[in-house]
Amino acid sequence: TGFPAARMPRWRLLVELARIADPRDHSDTFVRDDPRPGLAEASERVRHLHRALARWWAAFCFSHPRLWRGRARCARVTARDAARVLFVCKGNICRSAFAARLAEMLLPPEVQVASAGYHPEPDRPCPPDALRAAAALGVDLSAHRSRVLSRRLLDEADLVFVFDEDNYLTLRRWYPHVAAKIHVLGVLGSRANALIRDPYGGGGRDVGAAYRAIHDSVVALAAARVSSASPHAATRQTGRVIRPAGTRATGRLSR
Repeated sequence: TGFPAARMPRWRLLVELARIADPRDHSDTFVRDDPRPGLAEASERVRHLHRALARWWAAFCFSHPRLWRGRARCARVTARDAARVLFVCKGNICRSAFAARLAEMLLPPEVQVASAGYHPEPDRPCPPDALRAAAALGVDLSAHRSRVLSRRLLDEADLVFVFDEDNYLTLRRWYPHVAAKIHVLGVLGSRANALIRDPYGGGGRDVGAAYRAIHDSVVALAAARVSSASPHAATRQTGRVIRPAGTRATGRLSR
């Protein structure tokens, strides 16, 4: 969460890829005397092409249940034994803030929950739309302040949840040693599209839709913790957040 990420329509992505790959699109930086600038430009184009394809492929995979169903099973299995759960988005003021606070309320007391963002600006409060949408679901975010993601937080976590393909690819690129821990939270929910887009700047309706999707997924996460013991107990535990007056914060968020 944080600042809205630009979303490139599929047709524009295809045009951009075609332009990058077009052999007729040459650069004046290629000169015989010193080919290094030209080679650097070509290398940058290749990296741009690779990242564009990786983003498109990740978005495609997480938009089709048949492609992410196996990832959902893996996330549920890991969740059963995870002692430390970390939620990461871009700015840590909308999606990860709400997910972590809700998880604190639903997961067993022994599970440590934290959240962070990779936008390098700490101590920001949640925007008003986020506060209202969270309150409608029985979650108080008034005391939350953003925290910048660190390698230590990732190393200590047993399970890391992100929300969209940008979060997923950014963490895997910056911290490849924890790639196996990283899961898209939406694969635990009931929606066909597992990606939960950044609602920042989109208004109360967008925030509300994102928070309902997060709520659905965190409820499923809590159910996975106790499903092997008693499915009925999981239903009773995760159902209480639907009644805002009956919720109670546990104050276990890591600082």
